[in-house]
Amino acid sequence: MFYLYQDESLRTQHNAVRTTVGWYDFTHRLFEVTGPDALKFLNKMYLSNLDNLAVGRARYTPMLDEDGWICDDVIIFRLAEDTFWVSTLYGKDLVRRYGWYIDAYDVAYVDRIKEPAMDLSTG
Repeated sequence: MFYLYQDESLRTQHNAVRTTVGWYDFTHRLFEVTGPDALKFLNKMYLSNLDNLAVGRARYTPMLDEDGWICDDVIIFRLAEDTFWVSTLYGKDLVRRYGWYIDAYDVAYVDRIKEPAMDLSTG
């Protein structure tokens, strides 16, 4: 099980930022979760109930391991009734955990950071 406080290199970076000058080399992963069971699936995976999360809104929520310890914290954005974006630092762990449960749901996910860059220009 990966916990941030157990990773010596990340702790060293954290202490450098707090006591001198430094920067974190973190890139958030952005996963798009879609499908008829997307809401039920995310409610299974995260602590906060997302039933009342309105389209266009976001919610911060932790993910717990089997012993009730926080193993990740994410921000979930609801883009449509059955489309969500999940912002996480620990993409590999998220994919592993999703894999444990995804077969029981009519849901799919894609890593949006690995997708080709979107053209946001207006012309």
